[in-house]
Amino acid sequence: MPAMILLMAFIVISTVYNRFVLRQRGFDQLPKFTIAHAREIWEVCSEFLCSLVDYISAAWNTRTRGFGNINTTSHHWTSREEEALRSAEPEPDHARGT
Repeated sequence: MPAMILLMAFIVISTVYNRFVLRQRGFDQLPKFTIAHAREIWEVCSEFLCSLVDYISAAWNTRTRGFGNINTTSHHWTSREEEALRSAEPEPDHARGT
């Protein structure tokens, strides 16, 4: 399904480019799609997907395993260090009710 969407986008964009930029008319404005074009598109897409997979796997491996320093007992997603800093800060005067 995604391949069909990409193919249709290629045809539409190429036709519009040939029509308005190259000023071609009739059948000349239709894109010339050869096996060399297909091979080049396949190589570009496969390189993009490989780099995307490498990026995602590298980003996933740099994360800490499990929840790390996240306080899972709280409904807030704050770390234990942040909670310790918050409890160490003095309350403002208006919060005490004076």
